[in-house]
Amino acid sequence: MDIGVDYKKLFDYDPKTLVQLLSNADDEVWTKNDVRQKLFAVHKNTKSIVYVWSNFGDNDYQNIETHIPQSSQDELHQEVWIIANQIKGCFGETSKITKLMLAKLDGHSQITEHFDQGNLTKIHRCHLPVITNEECLFLIDKVPYHFKPDFAFEFNNQKLHGVINNSDLDRVHLICDILD
Repeated sequence: MDIGVDYKKLFDYDPKTLVQLLSNADDEVWTKNDVRQKLFAVHKNTKSIVYVWSNFGDNDYQNIETHIPQSSQDELHQEVWIIANQIKGCFGETSKITKLMLAKLDGHSQITEHFDQGNLTKIHRCHLPVITNEECLFLIDKVPYHFKPDFAFEFNNQKLHGVINNSDLDRVHLICDILD
């Protein structure tokens, strides 16, 4: 959605709990659902824990699939849902989550610059940096940003955007799409 600026802050968040819970996550949870990597070549260097998914061609968001429900007893999943509901709360009572995932970008890799298209022009694309460092840059219209893991933000996905991870470490963001 074109929000008129590159990004805007939604709320502060201390990522310590989520980082700790992620440290206990095994590789299988990251590779179980690779729909994003298969559908979008720009995400080939990522792995995802997918909670909610909506297909690119579903213009009215009628077929939103929940892969990991809010009722999950896993502490990691519970924390993700707490954050997702806080993000959702920034957009009003009738808003709905159309995508929700943890996305990991491998060290020394990138998400090539692109514009979101199709039904993604209708949503608010929100991120919460969880694990990152100064060598991870989020590009919006060629402007590099280093988003620290201390606040959730919405960014303008109608501008050219991508990510460069120049570090040895993987970068992890929580991504939550909201339709209002």
